[in-house]
Amino acid sequence: MNQFKYRNSLQLLLFMIIITLLVGVGVGVTADAEKTYIEFVFDASFSMNEAAEKSKSRMDVAKEVMIDLIQNLEDRPGLEIGLRVYGSRNTQCDDSVLVQGFGPVDAVRGNILEIVRSLKPRGKTPIAYSLEQAGRDFPSKANRNIIVLITDGQESCGGDPCAVSYYLQSQGIVYKPYVVGFAMSAADEAKVSCIGTYYSAKDRKSLSEALGSIMRKVV
Repeated sequence: MNQFKYRNSLQLLLFMIIITLLVGVGVGVTADAEKTYIEFVFDASFSMNEAAEKSKSRMDVAKEVMIDLIQNLEDRPGLEIGLRVYGSRNTQCDDSVLVQGFGPVDAVRGNILEIVRSLKPRGKTPIAYSLEQAGRDFPSKANRNIIVLITDGQESCGGDPCAVSYYLQSQGIVYKPYVVGFAMSAADEAKVSCIGTYYSAKDRKSLSEALGSIMRKVV
């Protein structure tokens, strides 16, 4: 009888150990499977030529801040970043290009820095179209897909960026986007703040602080 109880207790203990191991493996697989993808959507429209501070244009300041951010961004397992730019090639409303596809930070850092340094403001502000395209850039809905939009103006191509953002969120394609409005009027800010979590920046310091705050939340 005692031998029977001992055997049952041993079997129960082994069963509990196996279940614990299986649960642990399952949790590990789930945690490893979820990756974070951050796509920066950068405004290179013609208005970025306007003065921002001292002798620097909005583009000069935005590029400096973006370069600092990418240079100092920590390379972490499960984190990939990409860069989409609009308004840098021509004045067409489809001028929105994924200039750097997603990749680990260290793998794409150099190319993103080179691209940002070379940008020149030329075109319009197709925010809605850019968001639509950004939604297609992410490899899977199963990951943490995050858009960080940096703009100095409202939509100029007739699109509805707020509606596009709502659709992307409702379909589970992206988390609520982050939007940094740089050197924008209150009226223009009101038209882009509905896209996502909004940050207002008026100069280099506040632009850097806004992007730094976003990175601390998502990375």
